[in-house]
Amino acid sequence: MKPIVLFMSVLLFSANLFASVKSASVCAPEWEFYTEKNGSGLYHDIWKEVFEKHGVAIEMTYSVYERCEKGLSDSPAQYDVMPGCYESDPGLKSDIELGIELLTIVFDPSRQTWNDKTSLSGKNVAWEQGFTFKEVGIVPEDAKHSPYTKLVQGLKMLTAGRVDYVIDYPQAVSERVEELGIKGKVNIIEHALTGPKFYMCFADNENGQALLSHYNEKMKPLFESGWIKALYNKYEDPAF
Repeated sequence: MKPIVLFMSVLLFSANLFASVKSASVCAPEWEFYTEKNGSGLYHDIWKEVFEKHGVAIEMTYSVYERCEKGLSDSPAQYDVMPGCYESDPGLKSDIELGIELLTIVFDPSRQTWNDKTSLSGKNVAWEQGFTFKEVGIVPEDAKHSPYTKLVQGLKMLTAGRVDYVIDYPQAVSERVEELGIKGKVNIIEHALTGPKFYMCFADNENGQALLSHYNEKMKPLFESGWIKALYNKYEDPAF
């Protein structure tokens, strides 16, 4: 078969496969500014533009990151899509990344100091449950991980002296520190840690492949037109 004929056959197969997909089962933690339970957030806006505008209903499940990841890689898969996977994680990855890790450090200056990620060595460090910061080299291997499901929990552990540092994302940290009234008690260093790119991830099955093919096709012009950049600017997210 000639290359051009093969290419067109693949496109036609993908289009026909996607035509049979009426919904996408999406799993994500409830992340402020990204996946709010009221349907707002950066990733919700992407799914609306890429899927819902094209007749694919989003069936949303909110859970901790590691449960979403397991549900995506289970056989059979429980979910079709989840945001925020690294290249090394299970599942199929989108062509265009969702961003690069730019993380904020929070600590009590009366107990700790900050130079770089080596400051975390041997320390008790809190970050969201399921995030593989050690595995991808963001956090030293000898740091102790104290997981939380909500950032407020991590900040309360910090102010109670139960952990040495908290790692999270700039906007969420700013809002929660203000909410808890601890701004004068902690130091906040934005973009103190950088890590790898992360992607929209899809189950490695027929449904996931169809959704991924459609996602890549629709995201390319959104990226080229500047729509994606404008969306990230709207949410004041510098990670893209």
